[in-house]
Amino acid sequence: MAFLAGQTAIIGVGASSFERRPDASVLEFADVALNAALADAGLEKGQIDGLVVQIGSPRGTDYDTVAQTFGLAPTYCSQTWSHGRFAASVITQAAMAVSAGLATRVACLMAMKNSDIGRMGEADNPFYHEQFRENGGPHAEEGHLGMASPVAGAAR
Repeated sequence: MAFLAGQTAIIGVGASSFERRPDASVLEFADVALNAALADAGLEKGQIDGLVVQIGSPRGTDYDTVAQTFGLAPTYCSQTWSHGRFAASVITQAAMAVSAGLATRVACLMAMKNSDIGRMGEADNPFYHEQFRENGGPHAEEGHLGMASPVAGAAR
């Protein structure tokens, strides 16, 4: 990313609490994080013209829903894969969008809720049996080799 050096900056960061709240929606978590980032940056929602979301449905929410719910009018939108190892690509895409003149201020958002589908690696998760096929699992876990977590899949 040397070609982006000095052309963009992260100007605000926000996060929701990290807790189990089965009654809260993904959008409630996203709202807290987005508003905290805007406050940290000294921006208002109307100044955001780009949106990059990581982890869409079913554990998160898709970029179009985020934009509509929070009254954003982005001219540049993108969404990355639902894997933890793709978190950095959200920032990279935002930097590229600003550098290319596609947006001036890009909100990067990751909001998810695992409690609705169970934990990865546990039998109550709907993807549980998928991990046991060779090179299987929604996060490249390889349960047949004892690598039954997203962390193990990302580390291979």
